[in-house]
Amino acid sequence: MLLKKSTEHRLEELIKKLYKAGYYLTCNTKRAEELTIKTFDFFTGNAYRIEEQELWRYFVEIYLYKLPATGNYPFNKKQQPIELEDKLHRAILTLAPEEKLVLILRDIIGLNYHELTEIIGCDRDKLAGILTKARFRLCEELELWRNWKSESRRMLNCKTQTDHS
Repeated sequence: MLLKKSTEHRLEELIKKLYKAGYYLTCNTKRAEELTIKTFDFFTGNAYRIEEQELWRYFVEIYLYKLPATGNYPFNKKQQPIELEDKLHRAILTLAPEEKLVLILRDIIGLNYHELTEIIGCDRDKLAGILTKARFRLCEELELWRNWKSESRRMLNCKTQTDHS
């Protein structure tokens, strides 16, 4: 009985992670549900014996190759995210599919590099390159880099002016 409860809890946590990743990838609750359901449909009858990495591999395959490409999905008006989260979601949507996927699975879901290399099927160096590029593009899209540069210049100008006084 205890084993079944822990397995059910593990499965429930996996479903939540898959849905969360799906939502960040599509910014649409219906598309996130569709992605989650299609992932588990493949494992019908074997849900309690799934290896987590196998599940994520199939999730990646569905997202990249089997989910109909209809562009960026509009936000659900009833579930309007808060302003900062809205900006983040919109910025994530500008990334290439592979960048978006790696960024979300690593930085939002929390999978480690080893898990990601197994799931995505690339070496650690390529994965690190994709992640670095995705983070950089996200910062550019959110204008974090520009704001940081202008704030640094302002601070340097203030320091220089006080040094000359």
